[in-house]
Amino acid sequence: MTANATFILDSQDLQPVRVDIGTQINRTTGEKLDPPDIFRSTGDDGVFYQGSLLIFNGTNETEYIIEFDGSSISLFGYALGEVSKNFVVDQAFLEPNNLSESQIHPPLAGGQFPSSPFQGRIKAVQQMSIDYALVTATNTSNLEDTTIFVDDDDVEITWSGWTRQADHSYEITGVGYQPETPTNESGIIGGRLILVLPNGNSMHQSNTQDDSFVFRFAGEPL
Repeated sequence: MTANATFILDSQDLQPVRVDIGTQINRTTGEKLDPPDIFRSTGDDGVFYQGSLLIFNGTNETEYIIEFDGSSISLFGYALGEVSKNFVVDQAFLEPNNLSESQIHPPLAGGQFPSSPFQGRIKAVQQMSIDYALVTATNTSNLEDTTIFVDDDDVEITWSGWTRQADHSYEITGVGYQPETPTNESGIIGGRLILVLPNGNSMHQSNTQDDSFVFRFAGEPL
């Protein structure tokens, strides 16, 4: 494999460890347990990658380690309200990058959280959820049964006649938030159309017959 390969992890594959309590283990099964302020939502295949979401509900002081087999990781998901839009990764204060926002209050944003890949330590992640993650592999990363992610700007793709489009948002099915009401105290998060930027902030498009591309890879296509 190449050292710069990128693979995707679903939120179900992520096992955050809360720094102040360490790793918790189920004494009966031996499986790792999620920290008490982390929740998992499953079942909505039309909105989330593989129908799952990892939800953080900690405090500003809470710090987590996200374990992964690679050199760096980028997280993609949703942030609800102003409190969750600024956070700390690897001891550096960052703001979410390439987030789309609805025009309601509080706003719901979705996209890539850190402005660059990081090493897996995050805190101040109130009211945030992770849909999936992209991991930069190393020469020793185990890629068995993993899905390799290839961006349209990857050097292994040769485009013929296509137009590269950057800095343009596209409407897709995402997550929307309906604020709390007298009959719904907690608010509702559900599927809706939102505007988002594509991964890497670019895509290739064509309306011309016979435009083509060549993608050389080793593996099985999905």
